[in-house]
Amino acid sequence: SIRVPWPPFCKMASVDELKNAGNSSFKEGRYEEAARHFSGAIAIDGNNAVLFSNRSGAFASLGKFDEALSDAEKALSLRPEWGKVYSRRAAALYGLGRYTESVETYRKGLEVEPGNAQMTQAAADVSAKLSEGKALYEAAAAAQLARVQSILHAGVHPDGFVADDGSTALMASARSGNAEAVALLLKNGAAPSRKNRAGETAASLARKGQHDAVLKVLPPEEKAAFGASSFFAAAKEFASSAASSAREMAEKAKQKSREGTTEGMGEEYDALLRKREERRQREEEQRVAEAMAAKRKAVEVALLRAAEEEDLKLLRALAEQRSKEERERAADQARKEETERLAAAAAAEAEAEAESAAQMAADIKAREQQAADLKNAGNEAFKGGHFQEAVQLYTQALDLDADNAVLFSNRSGALAAIGNYTQALVDAERCVALRPDWAKGYTRKASSLHGLKRFLAAVEAYE
Repeated sequence: SIRVPWPPFCKMASVDELKNAGNSSFKEGRYEEAARHFSGAIAIDGNNAVLFSNRSGAFASLGKFDEALSDAEKALSLRPEWGKVYSRRAAALYGLGRYTESVETYRKGLEVEPGNAQMTQAAADVSAKLSEGKALYEAAAAAQLARVQSILHAGVHPDGFVADDGSTALMASARSGNAEAVALLLKNGAAPSRKNRAGETAASLARKGQHDAVLKVLPPEEKAAFGASSFFAAAKEFASSAASSAREMAEKAKQKSREGTTEGMGEEYDALLRKREERRQREEEQRVAEAMAAKRKAVEVALLRAAEEEDLKLLRALAEQRSKEERERAADQARKEETERLAAAAAAEAEAEAESAAQMAADIKAREQQAADLKNAGNEAFKGGHFQEAVQLYTQALDLDADNAVLFSNRSGALAAIGNYTQALVDAERCVALRPDWAKGYTRKASSLHGLKRFLAAVEAYE
């Protein structure tokens, strides 16, 4: 597990930011840094297949194929319908030299995403490597050292091909008794502890064929057992061996007893006891060492989990703080936009009102000018004795300027001129109402009253 260091990543509180940072680091070839970024994102979102897939790629680029395989399988369990995770798993298996499984994984990926050109090409490439691995196996079985060396030099993993019986190239070399090939395969990463389907290792095959030279090259089976499996598996093997030795010793004792002699029995028995005691001591030492290692591992895991939990708390706190700040910024922005909108609306409304007022003023001025023109035309008609025309012109002018006392006065005079004193009186009274301080209005009223033979009222109007 890779912890996210604090700082400098403490400001990256979101999964997307950490993922994007990891992607950038990966593109720039900083794979360790990319893995740390992806681990930080996984601490927040532990069910994100993309993050595990990306970290698998980073681990593979670092040559950490076991970790890459673990992440790829996690991503595959989360998104089995995603072709990319099959590519990640296949790449990790290839890095571990497990060509057959790698090809099978690519083929499963192509079932999910048929026609994926990248996976198709990768499957073909690994299949080619698998063929080379098979050639290596055949060369090892035939004890062709030069060919084994040539194929290994081409970058083929010694355990890349596994025969139908579960044998590897190392087992084939051990079976053929070629110690040099065995040494070469071990040097290039062959696993001496692997077993075929019959449970045989390279050492047991060499022993069966009595190839002592090969046995000298191979690590002791006890050591291989400790390294490959657990202490308990090795202890079981030792116990079985000890029991076998004891049975052999008992048979020898019976034989010597039948022969009537016990010569040498004490020495053989003591040797057996010493051997068993040595094995018991080794077993005890190994048990203690494994117990201490397990305890150290448990402490390391506990410390790591505690640290990761603390990191997770910090990440969540930062994410919450960031979310709060983002909400506040969003609210401030919304208020600002609303204020700007209201201000713009008020400005637009004021502008519209100003334009309306200006238009109204222009309309009024135009109407007044038109009314003045009609009044002047009415005056000319009146002077020319065309009183009916004058009445019409004054009426049109009043339609445009209904509160003009002069127009009412003029129309009153024109109406009186054509003998319509009743209507002339109405216009005269309207004129007086609009301009009570204008003598002309009273003159028009008196003239109309006189025409109606209301002389007393006419006198009062003159007064």
